[in-house]
Amino acid sequence: MMSPVSDEGSPLLRDDSPAHRWLSLTPTASSPDDGSTLGAVLTRWYILLVFFVLTANQCLFWFTFSSNPAKVSAFYGISDGEIDQLLNWGPITFVLAVPFVSFMLARTNGLQRAMRLAAVLSALGCVIRLIPCFMSSEQRKGTWAGRIPLHVGQILNGIAGPVLIAAPSRLSAVWFPPPLRARVTAIANSSLFGAAIGFYLGPAIAQIETLLIITAAMSAVPLLAVWLYCPIAPRTPPSAAVVMEDEPIGGWAFVVGAATTVAERPSMLVLMAVTGAGVGVYDAWIGVLPQILDNVSNATSPHRDSWDQSMNGTCGMVHTGACIVGMWVAGGLADRVFRRRFKTLLIGLFVIATALFFWVICMFDGSVVPFASEVPRSTPLVFAGVALVGFVRSAAVPVLYESAAELTYPLPEGTSAGLVVIAEHVTLLSLLFALPHMSLRLVNLLCLCCLGACPLVLVLFRSRYLRLDAEEAARPKHCGDIN
Repeated sequence: MMSPVSDEGSPLLRDDSPAHRWLSLTPTASSPDDGSTLGAVLTRWYILLVFFVLTANQCLFWFTFSSNPAKVSAFYGISDGEIDQLLNWGPITFVLAVPFVSFMLARTNGLQRAMRLAAVLSALGCVIRLIPCFMSSEQRKGTWAGRIPLHVGQILNGIAGPVLIAAPSRLSAVWFPPPLRARVTAIANSSLFGAAIGFYLGPAIAQIETLLIITAAMSAVPLLAVWLYCPIAPRTPPSAAVVMEDEPIGGWAFVVGAATTVAERPSMLVLMAVTGAGVGVYDAWIGVLPQILDNVSNATSPHRDSWDQSMNGTCGMVHTGACIVGMWVAGGLADRVFRRRFKTLLIGLFVIATALFFWVICMFDGSVVPFASEVPRSTPLVFAGVALVGFVRSAAVPVLYESAAELTYPLPEGTSAGLVVIAEHVTLLSLLFALPHMSLRLVNLLCLCCLGACPLVLVLFRSRYLRLDAEEAARPKHCGDIN
């Protein structure tokens, strides 16, 4: 059994604990495959590609009905409020499913099971959503027979969300060497790529039936891939710190373990607070961004152009693309420049994000502060501001995941990610119910204050790199990192 190395305190779960026995996957010098062969390299990138398609698909399917609410409302005879509820099933099912997902990811074959389960749930949800398309207009519109399949499909796809969103850190640890981990976590976290597709796919497809058939066909691609070829793990682990749980942990044990983690690692509570404020609140703001753009003050001045509201969709697309690029860039920075300085990187990112967000809301609302009307505004400036905010704020996401994995080692990465995403989605879910009762200006100011609070809270964060410590301690017995 491998005992985690740390210069601070005792491990959260001792390796001699009867309830939590960790299986070390440390390779030896005589291992027949050091993971650097062409086959091993191709396999790990294949797994990442399949995971990326899975998570992008899941986000696209979740966003399907919100991508063109007017068409959806006319086709099914449902209100905008019910369309929003179809979207809300995502965070609702997320919070409920995380304990099970964390348990599953801790198992030796957990990542494989997670990918297969997510593929099945998303595909099944897409098929069930097709049922109303075979009904007559009278049967479909405004009846429970036409509406229930939509909700069931969205719930099934929603359950696939936490299966995928909690897994990126685990995937990077199981399949990739330490020098690539943060970058892989960022790529695996790029579910917003699906939303970016949805911004154009929804309006571009004339008929809802055609759109749903296309999404169902898309769901079949990763479904076939994960069942035809999806190894449990590489023959030789890429790191000496990869651990698996060889006894199952139920949902209640996850709750107890989470409470123990927060009690013994108070810095985890700081990370969760920052995730809730800096990620969850911002996610809620993204949800009302179309309404914010619809209500941009068009009072013009020599340095403030009017906003063309036909550009709203393109603006959302640009923001989503910038978020994805931001995560990928931050992954590289975390791996190469800030490998043991995640706290510094996070503080810098949130300070910059706060300043950029303040600039953006001044362009949106000329009276949010006394001098806001003097801030120049043009279409290129709005696009640049929204893109930069998304780029910088989203860059913090993979760093938060990796910080949690380092801090809570030897807990599996699925458990540390579960704690982070619970904080995000509890905050998001709370705000989804509160947003209808809040003015858009209040939403803007709330998001600004939360982003601004993150650097201050992070001052209290005590960085610990327990996983890196364990890897470095075991390196003389290890075959070497795979680059």
